[in-house]
Amino acid sequence: MRSTGEILNDTIRKLGLDSKIKSHHIWYIWDKVVGHHIANVAQPEDVKGKTLFVNVRDNIWLRQLKFLESMITDKLNNTIGETVINKIYFKLGEIKQSTVTSQQSPVSGQRTEDCRLPDIDLPSIKDADLKKTIQRIISKANTKRT
Repeated sequence: MRSTGEILNDTIRKLGLDSKIKSHHIWYIWDKVVGHHIANVAQPEDVKGKTLFVNVRDNIWLRQLKFLESMITDKLNNTIGETVINKIYFKLGEIKQSTVTSQQSPVSGQRTEDCRLPDIDLPSIKDADLKKTIQRIISKANTKRT
């Protein structure tokens, strides 16, 4: 008999959501990958397709980070273990300072800084009950983090 976790993992993989979920691992690893100086002035906001949208505090940092785009992209993908991001779009925006606490990442199982999982868009899931279940799991995970 298969466990619920195995069934859920198979379902996620069959629906093609596994790479989308992996791309949201960026919120867990961002500060470590870019370092605290950059993390204080730039934070990921959203992932659409394979493009990461990052809010940056001011124009000076915005220009500087554009030069570092390929390096940051490579480091993020290498840390996650597959290519989940092809492009980073840096834009001026609000930076929220996160409180740093140690917690296990649901993707890698490694200890990471505490970050809220962003809501994942689930348009490819046609089954309304399954969609609600996955959204409920994400919501519960976010509740435990705050």
